[in-house]
Amino acid sequence: RNAPVGNFPPSAQISTPSNNLTATVRPGVGLGIAAQAVDPEGNMDRVEFYVGNTLLGVDQTAPYTFQWLFPPQGAQQLR
Repeated sequence: RNAPVGNFPPSAQISTPSNNLTATVRPGVGLGIAAQAVDPEGNMDRVEFYVGNTLLGVDQTAPYTFQWLFPPQGAQQLR
């Protein structure tokens, strides 16, 4: 039986901070964000880091990380 042919979407998820983690952010220190990403065809070219609908940054090489330098206080939805 042959594997299906086609383009399958990549998948990515935030690995640090872990889901529902409450992190204390100190002024001027920032928050390190890391993601695990996989593309079934091996064509992963970047991971984009968002808070809500706002793009924070892009990393084009694994391991995929971003240092958010000035996050506001309060709960933020990373994606």
